[in-house]
Amino acid sequence: MDLTTLLAAIAIAFGLLTVDTIQRADRVNVEVGEIPRMDKASIDRITVEQEFARQLNNIASVFSIVGPPEIKTHRDIGIMQAIAASLKIDGLTQAMEADLGYRTDRLRLSLVNDNGVLQGVVSGTGGRLGQFQQVLVRNEGEPLLDFIRRCSLVGATYLAPYGTTLFLIQEGIKTGDYSMPKRISARAKSYLPPIPISIDRSRLLNLDGIIALMEKDGKSAMDLFKQAVTSNPENVVAQLNVAFTEVEIDQYAEADARMLRLMAENMPDNPILQSTIYMTRAAAQLGLKNPVEADALLGIATSMNPKNSSAWHLWGDTKLVMGDKEAAERMYLRAFVESDSLENYAEVATLYLQLAWQDGSPMARSPFRNPAHRGGAM
Repeated sequence: MDLTTLLAAIAIAFGLLTVDTIQRADRVNVEVGEIPRMDKASIDRITVEQEFARQLNNIASVFSIVGPPEIKTHRDIGIMQAIAASLKIDGLTQAMEADLGYRTDRLRLSLVNDNGVLQGVVSGTGGRLGQFQQVLVRNEGEPLLDFIRRCSLVGATYLAPYGTTLFLIQEGIKTGDYSMPKRISARAKSYLPPIPISIDRSRLLNLDGIIALMEKDGKSAMDLFKQAVTSNPENVVAQLNVAFTEVEIDQYAEADARMLRLMAENMPDNPILQSTIYMTRAAAQLGLKNPVEADALLGIATSMNPKNSSAWHLWGDTKLVMGDKEAAERMYLRAFVESDSLENYAEVATLYLQLAWQDGSPMARSPFRNPAHRGGAM
């Protein structure tokens, strides 16, 4: 028995090592090298590492409806690192992970002062590329911490292209500039194998469609959402977004039929998505001048997800169409009450943009923000 296996056995036997300690395939070990001397700035290594990891955490913390985050930062040394340090054995943790069949993504930032020009060397292992490295140069006048955050962002694009694209879409909402998430999505898709069915490609195409919607390009959005469905027919979110766009361009009957097929063939287990299906059908029925049917559908939608402020608000609109102003006010009030805990997922258009159920009405942002969003973009 070699030393690696022996130490693992000892740690497990004494309860020092749990599965979570070694199984960190979704975690990132963050490391920052020594800080060079800088003439006009002074910063310590701990501060740099904290800011580097904080930006990574912001990306990992963006809410997603399609799956768990691609990455989690991991800055604790763990029991095996502690054992390795005490025995002065380099690479013990990596050896144990390899022996036990686990892989931890790693991200490192090295700062270099080259004749007064600060450079950041971002390197690591993980993601689809395996090993990667990119050198960034600090822009003139760029605050040091902003440069550190930019380095972290670049590292995240290699380890978590989907989550980083989603994060940057939400950042772009504040500036109106979506050029960076477009580039990251395009690069990530270029690394995927050219196969007809691809879950990863479908998810990225769906985000491309969201960007097109944000840029008020409904035609491109529809094409991209349909490409996402073709790439993965099981992508419920993309199906919802196709229906959202159909409502936007006044194709109400098509949107309702699409949702009925989805309910019959691939009804999701997630109550948020279930509620959104019924809400989308309700918007289509309003467009078809069937407010009574929309009223019933919204009753189901809000029962499935009582936190769905958008559904409550749409129910208020429905009550107004039906001439019940008192009920409409109650629904609007409930919508704003529930918005305290609303989670707006930017990858689902219906939960982020308003369903345009009135003929010719322009696309508009949802009036509800997500106060729990830790990245601060929404």
